[in-house]
Amino acid sequence: MLFQHILFPVDFSPQCEQIVPAVRDLMTRFQARVTLLHSLEIRGAGGLDPSLGEGLLYFDNLLQEQQKSLAAFRAAHFSSSSSQVDSVLEKDSPARALAAYAERHSVDLIMMPTHGYGPFRAALLGSVTAKVTHDTSCPVWTSVHTEKIHNPLYPYRLLVCAVDDLPTSVSVIRRAGELAKAFESSLALVHAVAESGKRTESEIRSNLEQLGMAGEVSVPIYIQTGEIVRVVTDAAARQGADLVILGRGRSSQTLGSLRSHVYEIIRKSPCPVLTI
Repeated sequence: MLFQHILFPVDFSPQCEQIVPAVRDLMTRFQARVTLLHSLEIRGAGGLDPSLGEGLLYFDNLLQEQQKSLAAFRAAHFSSSSSQVDSVLEKDSPARALAAYAERHSVDLIMMPTHGYGPFRAALLGSVTAKVTHDTSCPVWTSVHTEKIHNPLYPYRLLVCAVDDLPTSVSVIRRAGELAKAFESSLALVHAVAESGKRTESEIRSNLEQLGMAGEVSVPIYIQTGEIVRVVTDAAARQGADLVILGRGRSSQTLGSLRSHVYEIIRKSPCPVLTI
């Protein structure tokens, strides 16, 4: 899994600035192009009608200010790699702007923090992050604990990939293996078994080993009985993972039990999460 075009939404928040090292890290590792995107939903902003003269002047000034702020952000954080970095200002809601831009421009990774506010899935994670994770098809890297982002010079030592023991997990396992190879890091699979499960651990392990072979990886497999979110996040904390990898379904697909817990795993993960 080599990332060639990273989309980094910029809202000038402290959390946004805190993940800059992680964005620069992956940009450097994969020699990727980065697009900084700031979105401005102008409809009704400031209580002015954008179709009226006063409103037009207000919005024109607002757009100019945001363009200057975005240029300043780029200069402050990406000056040494300016040839690899573009900046875009979109007039739309953040989630719609991100999803549309990612689809139009072949983005293969979105990197964003989660703020954890707003009415949309607010109990789980930030509204924009939740909607982007749900509505886009490309991988999304996000982290709740932005203040603890690893030193960009410190390698990803261990990736933990949470899997269902379903055929749909093969593609997730394969892509996790590709990423571990690119990072030169270790990889482990983790699987949660329901308390009332009827199959033995040996049966589940055998199935996961077959899925791993289909995904072209041979790695340690951790199987634990318990609730999915707790098993995955505990395994990441216990093993000292630097990144949790999750598969996620789309609304038009049948979702496995793991995929139905994506948002809560993101919220409780001790390290960044990559959903693919």
